[in-house]
Amino acid sequence: MAIQWAIIGADDTALEFAKNIRNSANGRIRAVTSADRYESFCFAKRAAAAFYYSDFKDILHDETIRSVYITQIDPSNMDLVLNLLKSGKSVVYDRVFMNTKQMEDLMMYSCTAHTFYPIQATTR
Repeated sequence: MAIQWAIIGADDTALEFAKNIRNSANGRIRAVTSADRYESFCFAKRAAAAFYYSDFKDILHDETIRSVYITQIDPSNMDLVLNLLKSGKSVVYDRVFMNTKQMEDLMMYSCTAHTFYPIQATTR
């Protein structure tokens, strides 16, 4: 059974990630989301995603999505990341900017959940 992925963010890095998932033996891009609905629609076409959303919470509520790739997130969206983790979704993300406390909170939660995979994180 294929792992259903969602992508939050619509940049070139996310598109490259989507191509790699499409070429994998067990991954599918189920949905993409961006703050702008039209941008989400266009990116979904390029990434061959089945669905597109303009509200990040739609990813949270889609029970078929098991893993989420986030291209960039700032400290104001850390609640979303924690909620994704708490819902049982694996989270992989790149270019994360957060304060040290937020990083510690995520690391503490991920130690028990085993669902947190930062590629590059910057704290301040």
